Amino acid sequence: MRDLRGPEQRVSLQTAAERTGVPLATLEAWKASGALDVERHGRGETVLLNDVLTLVSWEGHRRPDALRNRLRDATAEATRGVTELQRIVRDR
Repeated sequence: MRDLRGPEQRVSLQTAAERTGVPLATLEAWKASGALDVERHGRGETVLLNDVLTLVSWEGHRRPDALRNRLRDATAEATRGVTELQRIVRDR
């Protein structure tokens, strides 16, 4: 991840997207859902980088389908024993 220097810094949504690698559409969706606190300044909006990083971390941990998607990619010939499934996940 890029050097964020000053995660408590308020930046525009576009800058937050660039610095964190999160698509702008995702930030807009978080804003619309109320998950991301946006402060209005005239015609512009700013967010705390730390808030975006917190949501990124939270999203990465709450995806219950992440493991399922990885296992779905496994080949049909692979042994479906627990050990083999664990290996498939580790390799991806």
